Amino acid sequence: MATVSDALSALGVTQWVLRGEPTNADEFGAMFRKVTGSDDNGSAIESDNASDWGVTWAQVQTKQSELTAAEPLAALRAERDRLIAATDWWASSDLNYHHHSPHHLWVYCCIRYLQVLKYYY
Repeated sequence: MATVSDALSALGVTQWVLRGEPTNADEFGAMFRKVTGSDDNGSAIESDNASDWGVTWAQVQTKQSELTAAEPLAALRAERDRLIAATDWWASSDLNYHHHSPHHLWVYCCIRYLQVLKYYY
């Protein structure tokens, strides 16, 4: 499951501090701070003013839901990429497909088909 930190990063929010994992707007307001600068000692100046944040809880929640919904497909793509890396040598020009069983060729073709699908989903 995607975290609030993942959502903030995906939204392009920079220079922030999050103390905890908020589950609602009130918790987000209490846990999130935007770093607006530094003092003479180099310590961060943190703002608790929501108008300085550049992001709302609703935006964070929406992005977190989107990221969580995309995780199964991302896992499928990662597995597909792993399988392609493990089997791509089959397509080498100096190999003959007749050396492989029909089942192996079918699996290889299915994996390659998933590669094509990534451009549509």
